[in-house]
Order: sequence, then structure tokens, then C-alpha cells
Amino acid sequence: MSGRSRVCVLQVPPFEPDRLLGGAEVVAVHLVRALAERMEVTVVHGQPAEAANRIRCHPQFPARVLAGFPFDDHVRDEGHIRPRLTQPAHAALTAADVVVTVERTLNIPVTGRRVSCLGGVGYPHTLDVLRHRAWDRLVVPSEYVAAQVAERAPDAHGVTVVENGIDMSVFTPSPRPRRAGRPVRLLVAGRPSWDKGAERAVGVARALQQSGTAARLTCVDQPGGFGPVDFSSRLRAQAVGVDLEILPWQPHPHMPAYTARRT
Repeated sequence: MSGRSRVCVLQVPPFEPDRLLGGAEVVAVHLVRALAERMEVTVVHGQPAEAANRIRCHPQFPARVLAGFPFDDHVRDEGHIRPRLTQPAHAALTAADVVVTVERTLNIPVTGRRVSCLGGVGYPHTLDVLRHRAWDRLVVPSEYVAAQVAERAPDAHGVTVVENGIDMSVFTPSPRPRRAGRPVRLLVAGRPSWDKGAERAVGVARALQQSGTAARLTCVDQPGGFGPVDFSSRLRAQAVGVDLEILPWQPHPHMPAYTARRT
């Protein structure tokens, strides 16, 4: 025994520290790295059926990573979940002093203290998290999200704000004034998707153009193997008549400077 506290971190999507895609998955990787500096950490994640026989090894990562349950409709669509755990995953949850869940709460008994991380309340599964209150501590990334929680669940207990610590200065647009005749540059930051306003961004660009203001809309493509395969073609079809630039996806560390150069 190491004598260190044991933490089990559970997230629904596959946990891939070498392939950061964005959102909660990025936060989870940084969270696990920080916890592993002082604690013994095991990550339990979902496994798609088509990847059931593919073993992921992360020899340089400071935590044990287990594919612990099927990545099925139940765990994908609901917020209070009862995953079908493998024996090693169940053992890790049972032995943990602290159980951290990302964007979900667990509908199974655990003896460790339950900490749930919630980035927002814009999806049905996040409202399900609030409805069931199955946490000892709910961690949110901003006062704005805390206010959302208070509005939808006024009696929610144990809500704590812990900011993600993002250095926003790396995303700051160039201070240079826009040259005469140059289009207004609109950037869809991060990984674009239909449920995060991609169509609305097209509408903003189109409205500017129709008002006589030249505009260029820039976004990145979906990373390989993630998101709908026809996303770019559908977006181009939506944006007929709009100056649209779709750039190749970049690794997570390169994305801030990559996008800042285009704003």
C-alpha cells in the first residue's frame, strides 16, 4: 500500500490523454494529472462496442486507466447513471476514498466521498444530474454556472466554484486595427458542432453580409474519428453565399495560437 488517498475518476466518453479533443475531456485529463501528484488515481471510462477488443496503453500517464463499462445509450444520454461495470472497475470504485464523476452522477452505492464536476446545464443529462442531487460536492467552473445551478435547483447543496484556470490572453485577438476593406473575421472557437451554435454562426455571418458588411467565418474541422463524418459538407451546404473557411484540426496545445492568428 502506498499510504496515499485513493481517487477514482469516472467519465463516460473514452479517456484519451494523448488525444485531447476539448470540453470536459480536456478538463478531466488535467484534473487527473493534478490529482496524481498527491494521490493514487484510477480512471474508469466507457468503451464503445466497436473498440471492445482494442487495448489502450498510456505508459507515461501518471494514473491507471480502465475501460470499465459499455459506452451505451444509457450512459451517453442520462445524467444519473448505473453503468454495467467490469470487475476491475467495480473494485476501483469500491476501494476509492473519493469518487469524482465528470458530467454525471452515479446511481450505484459507493463508500467514498462523491464529487461531481459539471461544466454547465445546457444538456438534458446535465439537468438529470441536478435533479438527482447524488453528490457530496458539486464543482462548477464559474459563478455563471453556479447561478444556473441555483436557478434550476435552488436547494442544491455543496456547490463549489473552481475555475478551470484557462489563460484567456492566449486567445486575445490581434490589437491591430482592421484594414479598410478587410472583412470582419468571425471565429467559431473550439470544436464546432450543431448543438454548440454552428448554424447560428453561419446566420451571423450571413446577416452581416446582407447588411453590407463583408464577413469571413472561420472554424476548424472535426478531428479524425470524432463527430459526424459529414459535418464539413453539411456546414458548407448551410453556408452557401457565406465566406466560410474550414481549417484542419490542430492538436490541443497548438489551438490557441492557431486561432488567434485568424482573429
